[in-house]
Amino acid sequence: MYINRIQKILIKDNMNKLNIYIVHSPYLQNRTKYINTSIQFIVDKAKANGMETSINIVKQPLFEEIEKNISVYNERVKYEKEEGEKADIDFNNSIQSLNVKQISNIEKHRAVYQNISNENELHLVVEDDILIGESYASNIDTLFNKLHTGDFTDWDILFTCFSQIDNDDDMKLISSRNIKKLHTKSSYFIRPWVSKQLLEYLTTFKYNLKTAISKFIWDNPEIKSMTLNHHTFLEGSKLGLFTSSLNASNFLHQNSNFVQLSRISSLDDIDDEKMKTALEIFENSKHPENPDFLHLMGLIHFKRKEYSKATKYMCDAVENMEKSFSFIGKSSEMLNNAINIHQYEQPNMEKYKSMSGKYS
Repeated sequence: MYINRIQKILIKDNMNKLNIYIVHSPYLQNRTKYINTSIQFIVDKAKANGMETSINIVKQPLFEEIEKNISVYNERVKYEKEEGEKADIDFNNSIQSLNVKQISNIEKHRAVYQNISNENELHLVVEDDILIGESYASNIDTLFNKLHTGDFTDWDILFTCFSQIDNDDDMKLISSRNIKKLHTKSSYFIRPWVSKQLLEYLTTFKYNLKTAISKFIWDNPEIKSMTLNHHTFLEGSKLGLFTSSLNASNFLHQNSNFVQLSRISSLDDIDDEKMKTALEIFENSKHPENPDFLHLMGLIHFKRKEYSKATKYMCDAVENMEKSFSFIGKSSEMLNNAINIHQYEQPNMEKYKSMSGKYS
């Protein structure tokens, strides 16, 4: 299938061309069949709308290569807060030390940008966790039709991984500038001149890629950054099918069950009725083994001082992290909470506190 082919695949149809660039991490084996299905769908839809397609798979550099040559990459680090006219408190607070997988992700996107050149062709960048939702298949067909016919030209970068909903039945472009920080960057069309600027901008390591692209757009108001008013592509890492392979925490904003459960977990007082609702949401979710869901349930039980149940959920979350290829590091919220919860789950502590010490 696609991600197992090294050569460039060319499907000839007519003069209009869609270049698809897949940013892929080979160790994420659980994503393979999904990305192959998604890419085949995109190819079929593009061809149905009169577009020739080419597929380019970017796998390098692997995070292991980053680790071996970390001193080289460290020379590009600049974690100091920005000053002057481009200084922004929100982005300054988002500066973070990057892990090797985040650096690998940035470098793969830069490798994509190096290969984008033809202004008369479409260039679609996708990460290996994009999904096609059956409910939005017709929207993708409409999008490709509008791109092919020239109805959609007023954009420089077009994000298709999230949308801004309005009441208009017709698909249209909406400026993304009312969203300061992007929700996701798993799929987007990009013009060659923007890709060249981003290539240079990402030479410096200061933010993770999603924040870096957000800051780049924020600092360059001449760039027409757009989204759609209809859903098109989904992201498996934001639905709960996959976990984040890059970040220490992950909010599943495309999963309504997770969003509802998160709201309950944020409450100071979680009574029995809310607890019942939380259990119903969890049991009805399509991904109950997802570590992000399990972690939320652990937090809810912790707030109710049900430490034994909280410990069980949090430990299950950590165990499933490795199975689901999650990012695991010292900054991982799930890992740290699973460790810290044990200070509350010590049933014999009161008994030992009441015992006399040897030298008392």
